[in-house]
Amino acid sequence: MGNEHSVFQLYPFSDSIFGCLSPVDLYHLQLTCFRLNAIIINFNSRAYHLEDVLSPFFEKDEYTDFREMQKSTNAFISGSTALQFFSREVFEGCDLDLYVEKGQETALVDWLQSIHYKLVQLIGLTEEEMEQVEEPPSLFYSPYVIQFLKLIRGEKRIEVMVIDRSPLFAIFHFALTCVHNFITYEGAMSLYPYSTFHDRQALFLPHVLGERDGVFCQKYERRGWEICDAPGMVHHMSSSVDRQVGDSYCWYQPISSKSDTLQKLSWRVNWSGLGVASIKISKM
Repeated sequence: MGNEHSVFQLYPFSDSIFGCLSPVDLYHLQLTCFRLNAIIINFNSRAYHLEDVLSPFFEKDEYTDFREMQKSTNAFISGSTALQFFSREVFEGCDLDLYVEKGQETALVDWLQSIHYKLVQLIGLTEEEMEQVEEPPSLFYSPYVIQFLKLIRGEKRIEVMVIDRSPLFAIFHFALTCVHNFITYEGAMSLYPYSTFHDRQALFLPHVLGERDGVFCQKYERRGWEICDAPGMVHHMSSSVDRQVGDSYCWYQPISSKSDTLQKLSWRVNWSGLGVASIKISKM
């Protein structure tokens, strides 16, 4: 091979080129030859860097300790933080959403308090007090969330959702599929990468919130996502497709050297023909 690919090896010039491509475009470029595949793998190791996404919430030494805490509690990162990780974008004013199984929250919250995050427990507040909350837990409603904790350090917010089973069940109940992404200690997973990051589309799931929540949907519309109401309008959302976590439609980005041991769930998008979309989940 000659020098036809040498331009892609000129770092950081090559990053400027790759940074303009969607994940799908990068994947197709990887398939062209072994050399470009190796170059893009190297780019991905820099572009998808979890420490950069978490730097607003943790100092460098705190990041290392957080990762160990994430490993020991099996905490999932989701919401806007996971979306930023995959999209390589920065959304101003985002908080950090963490999901843990019941029994793991004490160690996680104790550690966050040890680095001077102040705890505010939202569950049990009066209706009047709840109205003062910028993003009340109802926006992230899930029948599996049994406790909601908010921690603040300066202008930074961390929200801890306690789940009575695997955090995956709560993530499946997010009202928009563009936030059906999560990060574990081992790696990051997007369940609808093509529609979310290539087509910039999200399916609204009314079984979660009922009627559309204008504020919630508008937030993601402002960020560039088209909100759709029917599975057939969104790539890989057909009700005839059975999916499972980690299948060929998913996008998995490894972070640690260890393999991921995710609980396997299968699901199907159901379309009633009356404008109502829902997701049926089953444990494998």
